Amino acid sequence: SALINWLENTATPEEYAQIGRCLEENNTPEGKDFAKLAIEALRNGLNVDFIDRIINEIDKPCQANIVNEAKESDSNITELLNITFGGNIEFPLIYRNELLPTNADGTTPLARTNYSWGNNNSISDIEIIFNNKFLDKGTDIAIFSTTLHENVHAILIQLVDKGVITTSNQNLDYIILAEEWAKIEADRRLGGQG
Repeated sequence: SALINWLENTATPEEYAQIGRCLEENNTPEGKDFAKLAIEALRNGLNVDFIDRIINEIDKPCQANIVNEAKESDSNITELLNITFGGNIEFPLIYRNELLPTNADGTTPLARTNYSWGNNNSISDIEIIFNNKFLDKGTDIAIFSTTLHENVHAILIQLVDKGVITTSNQNLDYIILAEEWAKIEADRRLGGQG
């Protein structure tokens, strides 16, 4: 296949080693699926974070770097993102961009976090999609803060998938999820005395 050909003939030794470690550490169908996505992303010159299983497909270099910086920033959100996704993820988190349609209320979304349900009533993927209009005109700080905001949505979705937050509705409402997470965190910080 084209992916195997690229891996064997074009990948750098570091890329080849990262993919090998990825498959060795995650010898599951999900791990193999991530390796295929990672190879395709590397083949297209995109950023792949093998440790946290995050692929940045944003095709605007400056904006892609801002998203990477937000993910790697020293913040409680980033720490929670790394704890939530780092090494334990059964599916990748993918950042990408496209022209997003206007919302029903006439507003233009800056970004959107999408997820899909897979087999066994579990999440199969999470994508954070940035609006091209926003990436073209947004300031660095606006892109940075929007990335953090959307990362919170990804964290909440992952916590539902892990069973930390329970919901009977597959149409996840981020306000309800955030309230449930706040209750869990308050109880944890109070030592179960909440």
